[in-house]
Amino acid sequence: MGPAEWAVIKVELFELELGRYDWAAMRCGCDRSELAGHLPEILRRAAAAATPKEARELWNAIDYHLLPAGHVLAEPSLPTLHVLLAALADGVPERSRAEILHLILALIGDNGQVASPVFAGRSLVDECRAAARAGLWIFYAEVLSGDSVGSATTAFEIAQILDDDEERLNRVQAAAGERLPWHLQPGTQIDWDSDGS
Repeated sequence: MGPAEWAVIKVELFELELGRYDWAAMRCGCDRSELAGHLPEILRRAAAAATPKEARELWNAIDYHLLPAGHVLAEPSLPTLHVLLAALADGVPERSRAEILHLILALIGDNGQVASPVFAGRSLVDECRAAARAGLWIFYAEVLSGDSVGSATTAFEIAQILDDDEERLNRVQAAAGERLPWHLQPGTQIDWDSDGS
C-alpha cells in the first residue's frame, strides 16, 4: 500500500484521535511557539511520509515538541501518544511505523516532566505508560508480524517496559523466535563481563 492509499483509506482512527484534543490550548515543548496548535499538521505530515528517510526526519523532529530537554515530557506528550497508538492501529506504513515505535519507546522511558500547574498531583510518565499499556496487544502483534526485525525489536522493548506478566513476555519471545534479533531470542545470554576469550 503506497502513501496515497494509506492517506485516503487508513487514517480514520488517526484523524479521530487527533481531533479529540485542543492542541492550541497546550503548551508545546518547542521554542517555535508557546502553544501546540502547529503539532497536528506536523503529525499528519510525518504519518504520510513518502520515504523512510523523510519519515525518520519528520518523526525525529517531533521529539523536540514532546521531549524538549531530552527526557522531560511536555504537555502534548500524552495526547500525542494516543494519536501514535491510533496510527499503529490504522496500519500506518512501515516507513512511519518504525519511527512511531521509537517515539513511543522514548515517551514511556525513564523521563521527567515539565514543571507546570497543569500537572499538579499528576505523573505524566505514569499516564503515558498507562496509555501505552492499553495498546499492549498492538506491540505484541508487531513482534509477531515478521514485517521488520527493527520494529519487532522496538515493540518487544516497549512490551518489556509495560507488561508485568513475565510468563506472557517469555511466551511471546519464544513464539517470535528469529523474528527478534539474536540478543532478544529465548535462551540467549550475554556475558557482559567476558573478555572475549
